[in-house]
This record gives sequence, structure tokens and C-alpha cells, in this order.
Amino acid sequence: MACAGTTLLLSSGVAACSSVDSLVYPGTGSDSVEATDAMAKKYRKYAKEVSVDGVTLRGWMIERPGKPLLIFYGGNAMNLATVLPTAERDKQHATLLMNYRGYGGSEGKPSEKALVQDAVYLLDKVCRETKRKPGDVVLVGQSLGSGVAVQVAAQRPVGKLVLLVPFDSIEAVARGMAPGFLVDWALNDTYRSDKFAPKVKCPVTIIAATHDSVVPIAHARKLAASFGRSVKWVEFPCGHNGLWKQKGFLPVYGKACALPK
Repeated sequence: MACAGTTLLLSSGVAACSSVDSLVYPGTGSDSVEATDAMAKKYRKYAKEVSVDGVTLRGWMIERPGKPLLIFYGGNAMNLATVLPTAERDKQHATLLMNYRGYGGSEGKPSEKALVQDAVYLLDKVCRETKRKPGDVVLVGQSLGSGVAVQVAAQRPVGKLVLLVPFDSIEAVARGMAPGFLVDWALNDTYRSDKFAPKVKCPVTIIAATHDSVVPIAHARKLAASFGRSVKWVEFPCGHNGLWKQKGFLPVYGKACALPK
């Protein structure tokens, strides 16, 4: 009985851990691929490909010479192409939208190390090519993308950091979903934004969702405290994926992304 019980526990543990780890990079699904294809046709003129260590990353670059550069890092199941209409309407920024490895036609396999390294490389490359300085760059990270954005901002003196429905760490979020020992065993990428936050020197805005059931708002509050200084806090009465549909969100978002002239 003891052996059977142990086997059952381990089997359940493997299933739970597999579930926890897959939640980090679930992909965007076939419907999003179709939507991305449709967007790709409509916004073909902005298409951009970059090779990083032999891996081709695909996305879009809307250039506006003389304007600050906004780099957007999406959520783990987000169709990044859906940001294109907003980016095209934004006359105050150039915008870079590059799909993570394994997402939206980009090659490779996603991991925390790879995504952050790619993001730093892309920032440096685009700044060099467009003759911008890191201080001319606004980083925006939504959900998983907040974990990427915080680490990039900790490494480069960017102009602003805007975080949408962020977390203190993926590890902390996962511990709310599975027993701690299972998380320790299976979760490879922890995205400890709380550890990198003190290294960020630029102005920070956090836009949170009061009724977030995916990343409970307590995690955003803990992240805000991790910066060790005042951050701009805005909260909307919605769930994790509801920010963009909220009345008043776009003006708040636009103001948060604006660099001083």
C-alpha cells in the first residue's frame, strides 16, 4: 500500500508540475496563429526579422524617426499582433513588437534566459541602428512580459518602465497553484522580478487589475514594494485579460508611456 501510495503521489506530482511549467509558456493556440497571419498581411510593411545566435525572431517595427522607442513584451498566451492597431495609432512613439522564441512565427524554444538575452540584444541593436539612446526607450511588459521588461530595465538605463498586470515572481504565483516542493522540483523559470526591481533606476508605472484571478493583485503590490521607492500605481476593476477593454485605460496607458520632452 505504501508503494502504491508513493507511486500515486509521484504520478500526481509529475502531472501537477507539468501543468505548472506549461502555464509559463502555453503558446498562443491555432486561433491566434490565424489571427496573426491576418494581421501579418495587413501590417506587412512593418514586418521585421532578426537573427539572434542563429535563431530567427519575427515581429514588427513601426518607425517614427525622432520619436522615443516603445518596446512591448507580451503575455505568455498573448497574440502580440493585436497590439499593432494601437501601435500604429500611437504617433508619439516608434514601436518594436518582436515575438518570443516559439511564438508568432519566431524560431526556437522559450526560456527565461533566452527571452531576456534576446530582449537586451534587440534593444541594443535597434538603438544602434536608429541612433537612439537607452534613455529614449520605454519598456512595456504585460503579465509574463513584465518579467522580461524588469530584467531588461535592470540592465539598461531606459527612460521608463510600464508594467501591466505584473507579478513579483512566477515562482510565487506557482506556489499558489501547487505544493511548494513540486514547484521547487519542476519549475525551471522563476522570473524573480522582485530581485531585479531594486536595480531599476527609471520611473516605473504599474497598471494592475483588481479582480485578477490569474495573477492575484497581491503579487503586483509586492512587486511595487520591491522597487524600494515610489512607483506610479493605477488599478482598474477588471480581470487579468481585461485591461485593454476598460474605459479610460488607453489615456492612462498613453500618459504612462510618455517621456518628458
